[in-house]
Amino acid sequence: MAATLARRGRLLDFMGEHDAAETLYRQALEQYRSLLGARHGETLRNQRALASLLGRSNKLEEAEAMLRDVIGKIPEADRATSPFALETSTELGYVLFLRARFDEAVAVLRPTLVQQRRLFGETYGPTLTTMRALGSALRRATMQMPSWCTVSGCPPSTSSTRRGRSRSSSR
Repeated sequence: MAATLARRGRLLDFMGEHDAAETLYRQALEQYRSLLGARHGETLRNQRALASLLGRSNKLEEAEAMLRDVIGKIPEADRATSPFALETSTELGYVLFLRARFDEAVAVLRPTLVQQRRLFGETYGPTLTTMRALGSALRRATMQMPSWCTVSGCPPSTSSTRRGRSRSSSR
């Protein structure tokens, strides 16, 4: 029954019926947890699918919490080598990016990309996805710094506008 709910949820998600898909994913997740346990692969896959849907539905806080929970349930030894774990880390990094927490996104995405490149190569689809997400996060993290700061030379106490600097407008 849980597998059927999850499949129906994926279908509705694909069709753009996100509210109905969320309901089915949640029902499937509860059934997977009670039947297989919270750490079983099918349970974690369904939880990640739900978190992904929540992220696309702009329920970013809940998506982040779910993705962190999924990663926390993956055995430590598998986190750096499992495609599932690495792809979940990419998803977490992207949710952090959407939450405008760019430095945190970079901190998650950079080691994920290093591992994906090492294990799967440059042309592996999820490696390319991580590369794109990391590039976006790095650009946005850099954009947060004042233009007169260099990456290594900006004191942490400065604000985004430098005092005493005149702004002139040309009309």
